[in-house]
Amino acid sequence: MKRLSKFDFSVVNQQTLMIGLVALWATMQLWLFYTGGIRPAGDAGRYIGAAEVLLSGHLPTSGKAMSYLAYDGFIAIILGLGWGQAGVILIQVLVSGVAAYTLYLLGTHLYDWRAGFVAAFLYAGFPDLQKWNFYILTESLFIATLILTSYVILARTGWQRILFGGLLVLLATFLRPNGFIVPLALFLYVLVWLWQDGKRHLVVGIIVVAVIMLSVASIWIGGMLSKEHVLDHYIEGTVIWGHPESTLTMPGSIPDCSQSKASPLFEIACFVVAKPLYFIKLVGMKLFYFFLLARPYYSVPHNVIVLLFLLPVYTLAIIAWFRGGREFVRWGFAAIVIFLQALVVSFTFADWDSRHLEVVLPLILLFTSGGVVWIMDIVYDNKLRNL
Repeated sequence: MKRLSKFDFSVVNQQTLMIGLVALWATMQLWLFYTGGIRPAGDAGRYIGAAEVLLSGHLPTSGKAMSYLAYDGFIAIILGLGWGQAGVILIQVLVSGVAAYTLYLLGTHLYDWRAGFVAAFLYAGFPDLQKWNFYILTESLFIATLILTSYVILARTGWQRILFGGLLVLLATFLRPNGFIVPLALFLYVLVWLWQDGKRHLVVGIIVVAVIMLSVASIWIGGMLSKEHVLDHYIEGTVIWGHPESTLTMPGSIPDCSQSKASPLFEIACFVVAKPLYFIKLVGMKLFYFFLLARPYYSVPHNVIVLLFLLPVYTLAIIAWFRGGREFVRWGFAAIVIFLQALVVSFTFADWDSRHLEVVLPLILLFTSGGVVWIMDIVYDNKLRNL
């Protein structure tokens, strides 16, 4: 009897599956457009206004405009071509299709083609991810950029990794305020790679230089934290932004040093030291809602469906992470991005519509696909033993 290859477990026609994947992605886009069209968003006017400032030959300087400079520039290009808001949506839809295929390639690189298909299938078929394509918001491009960046850094080599990886990291950095997690993730990933490669002294030297640079940049970091009103969120007990029912009541009064009008970093550190138990509880609640994806104000059916989706997703992803073992360098960049995004939420707040998780959810799905392949192989091996 001919023994089937583990990677051809049922002689599945990969081309047929890819056609089905494209059909799923296209159907999802058409359905979302038919049911909602171009969707209104509160921040859309800010991006369009900043784009118009760029088209006038100036840099937008109001509020946090510089933190969204790449997205403002993207919109400015589309508007400058005369394509209007419909053009912005069209490009975001097309880029999401490229991202779906890239996720397939990345899953194939890390595991095999089955994992690539599963990751791309879950990404293309999950409406809560694809819906962002129809908003004039940063989420759609940021999700795609994270996927593309992960692929270039983990799957490409040589000049392609350096050139395209560098451009994508730069793009992600200026797409939205938390874009800084991408260069930081790359920095940490490189340190891990050097450490595992035996270059321990070089790692120590880089860390020392980084600490010095971080000290110099503390004024800029403090300014960014001040614009985000981070300390105010701690004092108010904000867990989910815009949902006062979820807030925690701060015990006691505000620490004196947190009202000293000193560096925002110092004020936040002072608050954490003065109220550690309250801060830990606040962080725990934020992370709970961050990973939960469900919300108290969503309908019960919606929350049930989301939980039924996430439970196996997280379980299989955790299995894949632990089975990765010492191969962290192969997939570690994606894991670090997820970790840093969770860290940002723990220090700020969980978002109203779960977008903080959804921007990194495709990377979680990547690991989920690895767990799916592991299950497939167990089933396949059991069948062979029973022949």
